[in-house]
Amino acid sequence: MKFFASCFAVIFIYGWSSQSICGTPKFFLIEPGISLGQVHLGQSKVISRLTGMSKYLTSREVVVRYGQYDDAIEIMTLSNDFKTSQGIGIQTSAQEFIKLFPSARITCTISRGVSGYTTSKIYDDVASGISFETATHKGRTTQSINSITIHRKDVPVSVFGEIINCSKKVVP
Repeated sequence: MKFFASCFAVIFIYGWSSQSICGTPKFFLIEPGISLGQVHLGQSKVISRLTGMSKYLTSREVVVRYGQYDDAIEIMTLSNDFKTSQGIGIQTSAQEFIKLFPSARITCTISRGVSGYTTSKIYDDVASGISFETATHKGRTTQSINSITIHRKDVPVSVFGEIINCSKKVVP
């Protein structure tokens, strides 16, 4: 009884629907090609604003890329709170991601800025609608960042920066 009461309290407090899965709340679930938590591909920017989604997005390190018609076309997170039903999250290794998504193809990029440069390896399973990115920024300090992006199935994830040969030695 205590379990159901606490599950009900979570759903009531956050105002999310009973689609939440008690124990693994749906608002932390990554569904490739469909959604990241409570943000769904195709969801209107207007609906997101009306439902107070911006606070949810900011507090959970979620970025939504909207298309020409103000609909969500990509959803990215830097937060380890989000995981697939198989447990894949941003702290997963690239090898574990590839094991679960063997059709993933690698794209390497570099982008240069005032404070240094960033190299990225993007593992994109286009058919499933999910990509995993490892990025390393080199400037005054070296910082590694992982992210997961949900995108439309059969549409490659957006790539920013110059595409480079993955075996190429990066020269600052």
